[in-house]
Amino acid sequence: MMRLFLAIALLLPVLARTHAQTQGAQGSQPANHVQAEPSWTYRVNVNIGCNLIFTYGPGQRYAGYKVFAGASLSGLYHHSFVLNYGPSLAVYTKSLGANLNPLVGDIQLDLINSFSIGSTWGGSLPYLKFFRTIGNASYYNFVSGERYAALATSSLVLNNHKRNQVVGAVTFSSPSVTINYYNDGAFPFTVLPVADNFDRYWTGGFGMYFHNKRNYNTVEFSFDQFTGYSPLLYELSGLLGINIPVYDLTRDSSANKRLPPSYNTSAYNLKIYMDKGYAVDAGVIGSLRTTGGAVFGLQDIIHTLGHFPLHPNNDPNRFYIGGTYNQFNPIDVRE
Repeated sequence: MMRLFLAIALLLPVLARTHAQTQGAQGSQPANHVQAEPSWTYRVNVNIGCNLIFTYGPGQRYAGYKVFAGASLSGLYHHSFVLNYGPSLAVYTKSLGANLNPLVGDIQLDLINSFSIGSTWGGSLPYLKFFRTIGNASYYNFVSGERYAALATSSLVLNNHKRNQVVGAVTFSSPSVTINYYNDGAFPFTVLPVADNFDRYWTGGFGMYFHNKRNYNTVEFSFDQFTGYSPLLYELSGLLGINIPVYDLTRDSSANKRLPPSYNTSAYNLKIYMDKGYAVDAGVIGSLRTTGGAVFGLQDIIHTLGHFPLHPNNDPNRFYIGGTYNQFNPIDVRE
């Protein structure tokens, strides 16, 4: 699937040159000739920003940081078919995906290459819609000016601690709201060949983006989950009927070395934009389970209803507040 996306991406410049030559030939025709609308139009957007989070929990008070950049490079064919390359870079600590122990410091760096393909319809909008296809940071790697869109995405995640994976996503976008779901090992990604189906690290998430007519989002609500990983442990647990696999082994007996630590936790986040580029964040992070054992994390609810093994998560629930700054830099290259 990745090769298919790359092949299509490489064809875009050829198509663009062919289109330009066609337009040049049309320009030599009589003046009363009506010039046809270009077949392909293009849009490029780059955004950079940072996120500061203050976390409050039992005996814990600490700050988390994220610095990020994202881009959206789209090719739109006759307002009905879209290809998008959405690269992103995120550096973060003391937040989802990093070690949340206040006594342990680690820096995580994710370089993600996201390739999306889909259908658009309903014509163009007088404003742009911003959303992302994976929830590791608050960048936007897809910018759309079409009324409706249905998309499939494959994201190659490269991490400085070798937590590499391929995550799939499906997205539906309307004029006022965009809904996105990503996962690396569940339906529909067991059918769509856009994820690696190993069910670890950035395990899954859900996002709702409420758009306004001023080229930014009014409200964003999201759920994201990060889990530990031991090769094939989760898959074997399902086959053996083990409800909760054990990720927290401290040593690899065969190599006598420490295994990568497990950072299992989940988070709900509410982001409210006060103005373009400035937002307030609030949410809860942890096991998302009550003291009585009831689960309210989206991923655990799905696994419980589907009778799938649960990812181990004993992280205490904590509340957090914070803020996000995002600088939008549209680069309009449409013909």
